[in-house]
Amino acid sequence: KALSDQVDRMKAVVENHSQFNLVEDGIVIEDAKSGLAMDIRPKFKAAIDRAVSSDIDIILVQEASRFSRNIGDFFHNMNILQNAGVGILIIEGEFWTYYMNPADYPRLAHEVAKGQAESLTTSKRVNRGIFTYRQRNQLVSGNMFGYDLVKAVERKDNTYKINPVDGATVQMIFKLYVEKGMGTDLIATYLNVNKYPTANRKGEWSASKVRRVLMNE
Repeated sequence: KALSDQVDRMKAVVENHSQFNLVEDGIVIEDAKSGLAMDIRPKFKAAIDRAVSSDIDIILVQEASRFSRNIGDFFHNMNILQNAGVGILIIEGEFWTYYMNPADYPRLAHEVAKGQAESLTTSKRVNRGIFTYRQRNQLVSGNMFGYDLVKAVERKDNTYKINPVDGATVQMIFKLYVEKGMGTDLIATYLNVNKYPTANRKGEWSASKVRRVLMNE
């Protein structure tokens, strides 16, 4: 839902500006991690190439991190687009990269860096959590989605057993994130489309719910 909401917001911006026209196949949704690595973003690279070689004037994004969460890649591609007469219109922060005031550069870099730091932090926590799950024979924390707590006489002897329904959901989330390189928005969309139940069996999956599963160590 979060992903579709972003698309709807961008469409609304285009509809509310008569001088804007959405080109055919102009909505780009990258099935990859959150913009850190260019080599796993073929759709993004194709979009840049298309903008440079065609009559596209504006690339519209909700926030800077949706374009890239890597500072070097962001400004590299921004310069390529500038040289081709193309600007990035970033709604949050009100950036228009074709004409940038000197004061806008550090402000924009800060926005990109926040997204980069968030992705790196999540990735480190996920990898550390996976290592912990493999190395630890006993789990002594409280409730954790995907598992049922088996209480012992002493808390240190508590263990978990996999809940067959929720455990399958947890495995899918980690598979999509670690193996397929999908971001939390796309994972939430996948889970909702394929009818994976949430923890309380109510509502839909969101990026924040997926992130909580990934970061639960």
